[in-house]
Amino acid sequence: MHDAATHEATRAVTTRVHFTPEIADRILDQISAGKSLTAVCKAKGMPAPCTIYRWVQAIPAFAARFEMAKEERAHMLADEILAIADAPAETNEQVQRARLRVDTRKWIASKLAPRFYADRIEATAVVAIVDLAGALEAARRRVIDG
Repeated sequence: MHDAATHEATRAVTTRVHFTPEIADRILDQISAGKSLTAVCKAKGMPAPCTIYRWVQAIPAFAARFEMAKEERAHMLADEILAIADAPAETNEQVQRARLRVDTRKWIASKLAPRFYADRIEATAVVAIVDLAGALEAARRRVIDG
C-alpha cells in the first residue's frame, strides 16, 4: 500500500515534465481561477508540485507570475467566502459547515495574499527624545560645582 508521499515521489519520477511557456500558462491560469496547486498537478500531463516549486526557484519570471496567480486565487477565495456567507443555512449543522468553509478559505487567503487578507496587528510606541547634550552639560556642572 502506498502513502501520499510515496505516490508523489513515484509520480515525479515517472511523469517528468519540462518547463514550457504553454505548461506555465496552463498552471498559472488554473491557479488564478481558484484551483489549488495540488488539484492542478493531478491532471494528466502536469508536473508534480515539487517540479513547479523548482521552477519558482530557478525561473524569476515564472516566480513573479506564480505569486500573482496565488494572489488572484486568494481573491477568488474571498468571492467564495461571500457566496458561502450569503447562502441560507437551515440547520445548525449547515451553519457549522459554512463556518468551517469560510474559516478555511480565510486562512488560505491570508497565506496566499497576506498583503490583502492577513490580520493586521497595530503596534504603537512611545518615544522619548532626550537632549543628551543638555543632560551631559548639567551633569558636568553638578560634578564641577559639586
